[in-house]
Amino acid sequence: ESKREDESSALNTIFAPNKAFFESCIARCFKQDIISSGVIKSDTYAAGNFTGDPLVEAMLSLTSFQNNDLTAQACALMLRHMSQRSRVMNDLQMVQVLVFPAAVKVYDETEFAIKRLISLRKHISRDEPAAYEEATSLLKRLTGYVTVSPQFTAEFVEKHQRIMLNRELDEPVVDMLQLNLERDTSRRDALTDQGERDADPPVIPARRDLFQVCYDFLKMLCK
Repeated sequence: ESKREDESSALNTIFAPNKAFFESCIARCFKQDIISSGVIKSDTYAAGNFTGDPLVEAMLSLTSFQNNDLTAQACALMLRHMSQRSRVMNDLQMVQVLVFPAAVKVYDETEFAIKRLISLRKHISRDEPAAYEEATSLLKRLTGYVTVSPQFTAEFVEKHQRIMLNRELDEPVVDMLQLNLERDTSRRDALTDQGERDADPPVIPARRDLFQVCYDFLKMLCK
């Protein structure tokens, strides 16, 4: 708790010189129209204002023409207009401010990893050894960021996880696991005693090893 208070105090100190700017931004975002003119007021819907909002009145008028398509489109636009502020607030809750250099480094590496993993997938599908090596090295380094160690405390690991999940780093990793892991069934087919069976070995051991690294990373990312 004390550490969180120290971090909060550090953030206040960092952003204090820009306090007036942020307060001005808040006022412009939520207390006045940004896109439309003041007459239309399509940016600042007040809850329950069905008769004083020009856009709501216009959309309600369009529903009186007894045209199903027109009514559907008018209602969709009206509901989007009425809910846009809550949508913005939800989007803002997903924004992650990177203050400390370590967090910026993890963010940059996450962005780089997403691009490289997407690119490497096609090379791995062609079984290029260099692609396996690079993807494995990249994933192991990322796994280190989400593993509690003397270098990274549980609190830092949680921040790293949030950064990676917000950027959806898990998607290219899961996509990598969609590649086919072909098994060699010749030994199983040759067995006369069907009661004694071992797992079929992979045709491409490097792909099996890469899949294990992917699983290890995802396990630590979601832990």
